[in-house]
Amino acid sequence: MSANITSMKFSVFGRGYDDVRADSGDGAVIDVNRYAMGAAYAVFDNTNQYLWIGCFGNGHAKGLLKYDIETFEEEAHTIPTTANEIDGLFHATNVDNNLALVTQGADWWVFDLTDETIVASGTDANLANYIRWNGSPFDCTLNGTVFQITNITDGQHYIYSITLDYSDGTVTYTQIGANRTSGTFVNKDTIYMAYPTTWFYQNRVIEGVSPDGTQVWWRQAPEGGSEGFANVSLNGIGCKGRLYVPTYIYSSWRMGEYNGTRTPDFDTPKPARFFGKFESKPNIKRFVRSNNQKRIAFTTDIGTFCSNFEDLERITETSEMVLAINDNYIVTKLNDFNINVYSY
Repeated sequence: MSANITSMKFSVFGRGYDDVRADSGDGAVIDVNRYAMGAAYAVFDNTNQYLWIGCFGNGHAKGLLKYDIETFEEEAHTIPTTANEIDGLFHATNVDNNLALVTQGADWWVFDLTDETIVASGTDANLANYIRWNGSPFDCTLNGTVFQITNITDGQHYIYSITLDYSDGTVTYTQIGANRTSGTFVNKDTIYMAYPTTWFYQNRVIEGVSPDGTQVWWRQAPEGGSEGFANVSLNGIGCKGRLYVPTYIYSSWRMGEYNGTRTPDFDTPKPARFFGKFESKPNIKRFVRSNNQKRIAFTTDIGTFCSNFEDLERITETSEMVLAINDNYIVTKLNDFNINVYSY
């Protein structure tokens, strides 16, 4: 499809209604299937054959589930979790790997997503406090044997960095932000977040912080309230050292790309490049990346989107919570009782 199409309608097979897309790109959604289950997490293995789901029931048994994505038939697995709700299921995409970290209460396991080999396991009494009670979504990196996890937020919240080294079982917790929004790894050394302000006289702030809480960069908007950084929607997505933030430029809201390892120019603003077009200002609520980091899917208040970093596709006008993406499928949480699996 041509990238200069600004609006078109298309029918999604199996849905029976039309969506209006704000932009056009490769990989248009061609089918969707809905399954009755409540899910908080989902990750693909790097063969793209298996989908693992952290299920909290509501139409299906609770627990850690494994599916063949082509047939969506449940597969038996050997990861020794119990038939209770999974607190966390994480797969890092910053490096080539096929490992997942699953947590349930105080217990955790690191395992191979394809052959189910358990690489490490352990317990930590505080895991449930920081993962269960914060709840999904989270962003995650893997650096050697160290999983780094941070919570993705929408609005003003505490932002934490959780470090789990599966080589020796040590787990540490650091509060790196208060009254902050966003939360995304730009790279393994920098987490992006922002202060959206509470009162009109306050100034918005953007910053990059290391997982140990050290400030990497910081910038306060020169104007107070909504006048500060007015042409940037603060919540963003980090990937390979870049920060992707909706930006108002050339009379439209587009996805702007910035260098996230140093202070980006949100005043003017000046992205290194931009792509796609949104019909109005979007606020990114959560996101997921594919294993090869060539694709992202993200939830906003104006719909659910996917991108190959060159163009945008709106999957649906509904703000469905994205759970997982690979080169052929996108999994979303429609509500507490259903998930959608889109193919393209």
